[in-house]
Amino acid sequence: MADPFTTTILKLQQMGFFKFLLPFIFTSAVFYGLLRKSQIFGPPEKNVVVNGVVALSAAFMILAIPITQGIDPEKLWSVYFVQSATAILVTMVGIMIAGMIFPPDLPAHLAKVFGKGGFWSIIMIGGLIVGLVILFTSGMSGIFFPAGTGPTWLSQDMLLTIGVLVVLMITVVVLFGLGGVTSGGGEKK
Repeated sequence: MADPFTTTILKLQQMGFFKFLLPFIFTSAVFYGLLRKSQIFGPPEKNVVVNGVVALSAAFMILAIPITQGIDPEKLWSVYFVQSATAILVTMVGIMIAGMIFPPDLPAHLAKVFGKGGFWSIIMIGGLIVGLVILFTSGMSGIFFPAGTGPTWLSQDMLLTIGVLVVLMITVVVLFGLGGVTSGGGEKK
């Protein structure tokens, strides 16, 4: 006999909880938070209903696309979120390792080397590239580019290889921009 958790998860799957309801709740919460933070419709305390209605409408519109195209988003969402969580954890571990290796005033040094806009531009481009690699390798690109409309030569392995090479190139550019790794005394190794 199956345990109660397995039974509950299977019942929720039969009702479409993972296919539509859970992504709908997540998407509407993200939109609501973005609307409150950006204050497009004025102070968030005065426009709670407007922000809520716009967030719910946008979530319905976004989640209607895969369903109307006949794409099953359940597997795509799970793969996408697992890969996104993995990328976030790898980034956090990389930042912790960098914090142990580089001097304590690294952000100030990077801002001085790259300028205020240059450093953040590199971070934004790197994040965009990682996001695009995750989008394509998880299969979520099928929502935007249905089967037969995208390039056929671009496999998941090819995208992953391109993404890793770009991240490595950004790392090399950052290290050469710093002038080498310094030891604790401030001398170059």
